[in-house]
Amino acid sequence: MKARRFLICVVAALAFVAATRPAEAQFFRRLWRPRSFAPQYWAPPSAPIAPPRPFDAEAEARAVEAEINAVRKRNGLRPLVFDAELAAGSRSWSAVMARLGECRHAPAATSEICAAGQRTPGETIVDWFNSGGHRAEMLNPYYARVGAGVAVDRWGQRYWTARFR
Repeated sequence: MKARRFLICVVAALAFVAATRPAEAQFFRRLWRPRSFAPQYWAPPSAPIAPPRPFDAEAEARAVEAEINAVRKRNGLRPLVFDAELAAGSRSWSAVMARLGECRHAPAATSEICAAGQRTPGETIVDWFNSGGHRAEMLNPYYARVGAGVAVDRWGQRYWTARFR
């Protein structure tokens, strides 16, 4: 008897919702519509889907260095020269940040900028340029060398590091 009263209340509530709220009624209609047991076939998309671009750490690090030099040129400063030692340190620190899953500066590093989450070298440079401390590092007229590195964590988030001397 209690189950029957409960069922009547539920049906009355559904009828009220169907009468007063069309969007919710559409949801309930989809829930209780008769289902067809005919097999559903997957149709390929009409246009081919481009595969994701593979991650190339060296190319992206060199792009960061080129972007830093472009920013320096726009601000009347001489370009920085690539330094393999700084690049190796930047690569290794980016890998550490990716393993830890957080962006932070290396304990003993001087003249270092880092970032996390940006998808492209251009986004990284824009974020660095919009930060006063990072911009000051990029535009320091006393620097002559640069080395950048990037690493990806298991979720695909990039960690960027650039070091100057």
